[in-house]
Amino acid sequence: NVSITDYPNDLVKGLIFNWNGTNFTHYNSSLLLAINANNFSNIGDNETNVADISSYSYNGSCRQYQTSSGSGQGSYTFSTCNYSTGKYNGGLNFNGVNQSVFIIDNNIGEAAHNFSVMAWVNITTAVDLNSPYRSIISSGGPGTVFEMNFSSSNFTFFMTNDTNTVRAASNSAPTLGLWYHLVGIYNGTNLLLYVNGILQDNGPIFSGKTTTISANNVSIGNGFNNTGPRAFFGGYIDEV
Repeated sequence: NVSITDYPNDLVKGLIFNWNGTNFTHYNSSLLLAINANNFSNIGDNETNVADISSYSYNGSCRQYQTSSGSGQGSYTFSTCNYSTGKYNGGLNFNGVNQSVFIIDNNIGEAAHNFSVMAWVNITTAVDLNSPYRSIISSGGPGTVFEMNFSSSNFTFFMTNDTNTVRAASNSAPTLGLWYHLVGIYNGTNLLLYVNGILQDNGPIFSGKTTTISANNVSIGNGFNNTGPRAFFGGYIDEV
């Protein structure tokens, strides 16, 4: 076991493992976001924030969306992070109604080049008529740049711009109460979706820059549309 402690100096910018003369990079500046959600105060997790352990420190704020009576419009309020058991150590538990983690405007969502999105998820709240799909992680606000979500039929990873939306979908529907490892990849041309390490789609082609949206916020636990948040996730999310 190896422990590296540098908080709060943030001087660790990379981690390379050498095996029989071959370097394997586990951590460098290409990692834009890494949230373990273990509720470890020594790395910055606390009652209202989850720490990003990448070198960029895009820490997330836990919040709830409150809708005004009769108007359909609402606003966010900061809330207590609902830490729980995750796939590895701790994780985050979302109620499927109004909870999410918000990472404010940054370059994570400016996906003009290759990128990947990963998370462990365990779904406890099914889709319904009001929410035919539920978002796991998304970038946008308002509007969407990319999103990973699920419906009663499959998991989906999609990207969009002003004129084009492309989706990569899983081959089967998710089961409540099971852990799934999801990876969405944009390799500069194609979208790929892996579920538990198995490629699910043939890689639909996405052309052009993703979006003209100027504010590329990232949200864990809900999606965006042109008017506000939607598709709140119910269950556990870990290792984003």
